[in-house]
Amino acid sequence: SNGEPQRFALQQHSLNAKLKLKTMPRFDPHAYLFAEMSNQSQTPWLAGEWRLQRDGVPVGQTSQGLIAPNASVGVGFGADDHLMLTWQTVKDEQHEEGVLNKQQQLQRQYHLLVENGHTAAIELEVLDSWPVSKQQEIHVEMLAGTKAPEPVDVEKQPGIQSWIMHIPAQKKATLDTGYQVTYPKDKEIDRL
Repeated sequence: SNGEPQRFALQQHSLNAKLKLKTMPRFDPHAYLFAEMSNQSQTPWLAGEWRLQRDGVPVGQTSQGLIAPNASVGVGFGADDHLMLTWQTVKDEQHEEGVLNKQQQLQRQYHLLVENGHTAAIELEVLDSWPVSKQQEIHVEMLAGTKAPEPVDVEKQPGIQSWIMHIPAQKKATLDTGYQVTYPKDKEIDRL
């Protein structure tokens, strides 16, 4: 060496990873590919730079901390160009109901259309955030006629909802979701 810093690979791994497609279409019209894997070796994976490939094509690099034995890690591989997502707000209404005990009711309903351009079926996790009530007189519930989230409060984050869609190759699928918030007429609620 000529006194210059040198760089070399200590190890190279090909890993069996579970691939996941995730989207939060109300905020971003793309689905993103994630790979989840675990360290099945008896030794930790050292911290350092990971060079990422997708279908044999370099897609980037990431700095990764130490991964202990049996620990899991997730890595993002960017947007999936073979999925087209169209998100629309079907209903966004607020009105009063009741005669003696007047209440305000807010209803929001959404429609998602996903077009799978892949030559294989895919599984897509759709995420959205819903209001969370911390007061007894405020009720948040799923809107009738829409699909219930599963699971609710993803990764123990209140209000983060999830739906899993199974979409055949070269097909379209839809998802209708929504919620309603009911609260006393004289109560003001910010940021609904």
